[in-house]
Amino acid sequence: MNIKGSIIVIEENKENRLLFQEIISDLELRNTLLCFNTFAEAMLYMAAQKNIPFLLFSNVLQFNEDDRQSSYKKTILRKMKCPCLFYSILFTSSFVIDTYAIPAKSYFITPYSDEKFKETIQTIIEYWSLKHSAEQYKSKWRNKIKTL
Repeated sequence: MNIKGSIIVIEENKENRLLFQEIISDLELRNTLLCFNTFAEAMLYMAAQKNIPFLLFSNVLQFNEDDRQSSYKKTILRKMKCPCLFYSILFTSSFVIDTYAIPAKSYFITPYSDEKFKETIQTIIEYWSLKHSAEQYKSKWRNKIKTL
């Protein structure tokens, strides 16, 4: 996981994009915020980049599932090794998880106020900033075993 990587937001709504920009600015994060209208746009950008993003937030309505592209999307997301988090104000959690059975790390419903939303995003970023990938744990333990 690349905690110094970009934070990607897939969202068409300009107000929601601005809210993410304000949150990232207020939290004084060094991560670059990249916004895309669609998952396809984000995937094209990420496929062309060498850097793995830190987090990917997607409005569940922007994640259009097409059977022909489904396996491609899943492959890209797995290769990125980047937490993919969905948010929505319209659907229940079970509906989203059942429909989008990809390597999603979490799902949350947008809180009713901007301040609550900011707190939620801050908590998510703090959690994933401290989280280590399986590869990091394996490497750490291999090094410890070698020193024994």
